Amino acid sequence: KQWYQRRVAITAGHVWKPMILNQFIILGMFYLFGILVKNKQMLADFGFVDEQPTLIALLVIFQYIFSPINRVFSALSVFITRCFEFQADRFAVGLGHGAKLQDSLVKLVTDNLSFPLADKMYSTFTFSHPPILERLAAIREEMEKKKEK
Repeated sequence: KQWYQRRVAITAGHVWKPMILNQFIILGMFYLFGILVKNKQMLADFGFVDEQPTLIALLVIFQYIFSPINRVFSALSVFITRCFEFQADRFAVGLGHGAKLQDSLVKLVTDNLSFPLADKMYSTFTFSHPPILERLAAIREEMEKKKEK
């Protein structure tokens, strides 16, 4: 029970960091939208020379400008979350609960009927949590480092 409480405390601490990062991203997007919605040249480039339709500006900005920006920030967010997961796993191993963590992860995957294999590139950019095999290998490696010390 004590191990679980520590794990929850570490995870809860990691929740705030991505939330704050996302708030800054959203604030930046609102700021950029405020600048771009007033840009007459942008709408003129799409054929709206004499009029400035707000709905069209909204669609252009979100579909053509924010789409690639969102892809970059999404990949950054996934990378940070995965780093936090590995950090929490290292912390659990440091407390001597590596074997329990491995058993828990295997049970979680079994109970959820998750498929343990995933393409490395795809999972790196889309899975917020590392695939089970990566996590188990990292835990095993960390446990071996701890034994050597």
